[in-house]
Amino acid sequence: MAADNNPLITITSLVKIYYTGNIAFTALREINMSVMPNEMIAISGASGSGKSTLMNILGCLDRPTKGKYLFKDIDTAVKSSTELAHLRRENFGFVFQSYNLLPRTTTFENVELPLLYGTKYGRSKRKEIVMNALDKVGLKEKVYNKTNELSGGQQQRVAIARAIVNNPSVIFADEPTGNLDTRTSFEIMTIFQNLNNEGATVILVTHEHDIADFAKRKIIFRDGKIISDTPNVTLKIAAEELKKLPKQEEDLISV
Repeated sequence: MAADNNPLITITSLVKIYYTGNIAFTALREINMSVMPNEMIAISGASGSGKSTLMNILGCLDRPTKGKYLFKDIDTAVKSSTELAHLRRENFGFVFQSYNLLPRTTTFENVELPLLYGTKYGRSKRKEIVMNALDKVGLKEKVYNKTNELSGGQQQRVAIARAIVNNPSVIFADEPTGNLDTRTSFEIMTIFQNLNNEGATVILVTHEHDIADFAKRKIIFRDGKIISDTPNVTLKIAAEELKKLPKQEEDLISV
């Protein structure tokens, strides 16, 4: 992927206020930040600090109350809901803590789903793209398994494959390891780091400090504000951290 010195995302004086009757809650307070292509950013903070609210706005799943959000110089405020849906489909991939897979359907069908919303690919091309995405997450052998036959870690791999099948500019991951054990979490972060190394921009929300350690940049939220935004000078490589974990019981039995 060619180098790009222009910000992919620019937000200026961003405010988000939620209303419950006459009661107002300010979730984001004058947020200013930019994201360059090929960054890998971890956004962390306590529950209710505003990190997921920001993620929803960046992913065009919600709109700010005030302020400006530019994506590739596109002012999202002037776009209709239909135009924002198109922008999401063409540019963003989403991974959630709860996987959000279609039940009682196969791995292939889940990953193929985003491709069905467009008309530019025929069946054979869609299969090629799906298999390539599954290969990147190490799950080609489970292509025709139903999602309820997969482990939590495998389901999250399916969710990542679905997120990248349209070759998005940005991958948004909201607590992607929240339901997973340490080993599986590191495996998932290895995939994200590999995707980032291939050129994808990755923005993840996490409350786990050891997961944030795998990002190139760390942003910390508190009470709707950014209190810290720094490069990660102690960046960890997930594949290397995996090697440091104790062997699993089934590995010891086979030795």
